[in-house]
Amino acid sequence: MLPNWIAAVSTLGALIAASIAGRYAAKAAHWTSEQAKAADRQVATQEEALALARGQTEDARAATERQRAESARVERNLEERRLDALAPDVLATARPEKTGPRGEFGVEVRRGYRGWSLIDKPVEFERDDSTVMFRQCVVVTLENVSRVPARVDIVDPYRGILEYAGRPLEGGSPVWVMPRTSVELVWRRVVSLWSLVDGEDVVDPFGHLFSVELWARDVGMNVRNPYRFSRRVMDVEVDGTRVIVGSVPPEGWRDRVAFPLPRVYERLEAAEVAEEAPMRDGLDHRMSAEGRRWQSDLGRMGPAREEPHAASREQGAETADEQVSDRVLIADVDLTVDEGVPEPLEDLPQHAE
Repeated sequence: MLPNWIAAVSTLGALIAASIAGRYAAKAAHWTSEQAKAADRQVATQEEALALARGQTEDARAATERQRAESARVERNLEERRLDALAPDVLATARPEKTGPRGEFGVEVRRGYRGWSLIDKPVEFERDDSTVMFRQCVVVTLENVSRVPARVDIVDPYRGILEYAGRPLEGGSPVWVMPRTSVELVWRRVVSLWSLVDGEDVVDPFGHLFSVELWARDVGMNVRNPYRFSRRVMDVEVDGTRVIVGSVPPEGWRDRVAFPLPRVYERLEAAEVAEEAPMRDGLDHRMSAEGRRWQSDLGRMGPAREEPHAASREQGAETADEQVSDRVLIADVDLTVDEGVPEPLEDLPQHAE
């Protein structure tokens, strides 16, 4: 057996070694924890740096977009200024036509098959009288105060008929007004008594208002100046089963000048459509390629399909040709001068001031 002092020394040495090992293990655990915390701080710092970089990238992209938009706006303003010099200035006025035998102004009325008579004062009618008709006449004067010819299109006659030089204007036919000259049109409309009032005793504006819209363009159709009239031709009042109708006298036509609507730059809008067309065609091409690839994969996965009928193939080919032609029409926007401009311009009918 070993002496007691040897066992005691061995035990003491083991205790000292264990305490030293525990001390170093504690230090190692502490530094491992510190390293983990440092790694977390480093990750957080990198995330902040990444967020800052993303924010700077977004700011740079936004600044680029603002500069691009500002550049496009300046370029658009320059183009608009250039086209403004080509736009004609038209003064459109309206007044009631002289319809009475002595040159009186007013609306005419007819009962059944009787002749037309002038309404020179308010007249009462029974609301359910279906034989009463009214004829409204307004003279529209178009005066070109600019130095360029003006093409005037009546786009909304408001249920009326326009006459020029004693002949009705065909649908879509423009009126040409030469520089420093004026042209007169006559607007006529026949309405029934029933059309003046709807079912709720409310006066229908389509029966008693003169609200005609017209467009004034230059020869090249680069700019469009819209104008609209809006005024009463007749005074209509509903009183139970009675309808009281009267003519608006000439002195009541104070707001007889057509008010202008926002100018439209047709040439610039057509150019924008032409620029967007290739982008749409490219998207259609990519979608078609994806569809063919999907159909090919489906064909490999499933059994072979039967050959379609010849008529179906021809119909499919016609549909494909129509789709291609539609894309071609969108892409090839014609920006040339309208070929419908009569030549020479000096031979067009006109009225001097």
